Amino acid sequence: MIEERINANISKDKTYPIFISIDKISTIEAHLRDFTNANKFLIVISEKVNKLYGKELNFKNSIKYVLKDGEKEKNIKNYQKIMNFAIKNNLERKDCIVAIGGGVVGDIAGFVASTYLRGIDLIHIPTTLLACVDSSVGGKTGINTQKGKNLIGSFYQPKAVICNVNFIKTLDERQFKTGLAEVLKYAFIERNCQIDGTTNFLEYLAKHEKQVLERDIRTIALLVRISLTFKVFVVEQDERE
Repeated sequence: MIEERINANISKDKTYPIFISIDKISTIEAHLRDFTNANKFLIVISEKVNKLYGKELNFKNSIKYVLKDGEKEKNIKNYQKIMNFAIKNNLERKDCIVAIGGGVVGDIAGFVASTYLRGIDLIHIPTTLLACVDSSVGGKTGINTQKGKNLIGSFYQPKAVICNVNFIKTLDERQFKTGLAEVLKYAFIERNCQIDGTTNFLEYLAKHEKQVLERDIRTIALLVRISLTFKVFVVEQDERE
């Protein structure tokens, strides 16, 4: 069962759902076809995530490209490799790319989706806290060059984002704290967002510090939902923020 839903309304023709789920990871596949009519899925997945959850993420009618972990992998050579993999496997315009991983996977898979056959369906399944609350939402895609980060890319909105917070249980401590830093940023901009129904997020984080640090699944799910409320507000004001 999907727990929460937030809609990102970027423009009249750019709107999509973001789901926050605490269900078993094996339930993700059942939700994919709610958002796309694809016959085939190209899964671009983080190497670490594939080792941990690969069996649970072997979707029917899918092909899988495993991307090594690390920012250095977000390069034009890997972009070309994924493109060639898609061509070799006859991925068609009616098919879908599914990005499963952190920001690196989301950025490069999103860029492939935006340029392959001039654009095919894209679904994000973020597996890090940072990707859940930030990079999976807003449509930024890209790859790095020797001259700098994200100098090649596009703005391309997904069909849906599925944040299953169970992935966060197995994050290493550094990745988890990196995500928490982004969450804290939202707590400091809350007043500027002026969203009806929000509470003092900084106070909530302080009050639930123990549960957050212990990665209590329901606490993390609520933390992600609140953070995404602010992220969606920002990108709805300016898609290219």
